[in-house]
Amino acid sequence: MTFRGWLNTFHSGLLKNRQIDYFQNMVLEVPESIRQIGEVCNFGISSRTSENTKLPKIIKEFNCYLGSEGQSLIEAFVKSPYTATVEKLSIGDSSDSTRRYGMIDYRKIVEILSNAEYPNLKTLELGVWELLCNAHCLYGRLGDITVILENMPNLEELNLYGSFELNYPIKLKNLQQLHIILDDDMTGINGGYITQETLDNLLNSYFPVLNIVSLNLEIEEPQIYPFEGYKDTHSNNMDYSFTDLFLSGQTWPNLQNLFLSGGYLEGEIDKLKLCPFVKRNDTEIKVNHYSR
Repeated sequence: MTFRGWLNTFHSGLLKNRQIDYFQNMVLEVPESIRQIGEVCNFGISSRTSENTKLPKIIKEFNCYLGSEGQSLIEAFVKSPYTATVEKLSIGDSSDSTRRYGMIDYRKIVEILSNAEYPNLKTLELGVWELLCNAHCLYGRLGDITVILENMPNLEELNLYGSFELNYPIKLKNLQQLHIILDDDMTGINGGYITQETLDNLLNSYFPVLNIVSLNLEIEEPQIYPFEGYKDTHSNNMDYSFTDLFLSGQTWPNLQNLFLSGGYLEGEIDKLKLCPFVKRNDTEIKVNHYSR
């Protein structure tokens, strides 16, 4: 190795150690009663007292249930080398929380998460409400998820809880399961609808092995309207439609199970059921929707 090569390696190692130290300090700022440190890291839910206060060499799961208050911890995680090893990432809140809620907003956290790459990530949960008792969920706004998904090329399971934007179609070659829910009808706490443009970009995204999908786009009462000029049409759902590219079977060709909930234009569901790729796959479609 040349001296320059040795020097670069030395500086790289020094930076890595500083990043780990910074993350370690942020971890220890979380109260011991709601943190668990190890290859599986949990923050924001009650944990048995553990003597382990030092980060491991590898983190496989990073679960942060601190709501928007987890921003500093997540920012330190994103700057650490652990983003290269993590296989499951779960960001949200929990029924253990004692925080007071207005509108739940994860947009800044998602923006921060988008600054790193996650080559080994298999499962992503955004906006999740971790239930630890007999209760119901609160959902909010996730913001633009386009870049963060592009930075997770080996993702296999995607769970989105709350309103989000997808600004253009993406490609996830290993995605097998997709679950989206915008609202809990018992609490009515939500971030509003997703737009037809976001749905179009989702449907036109190339997911060649996707086989299980749940699109629960129903909202009891929208807390936030997604765009200027939206007018209530005396329905609790948007009038969604499917894209021609999706209906052609080119984007989700291996779809096996599909659950739909929300408002669709009249005839859209029938159009979907008659698609050649749906018949070829013998796709099971369950629908709970309002159509006009």
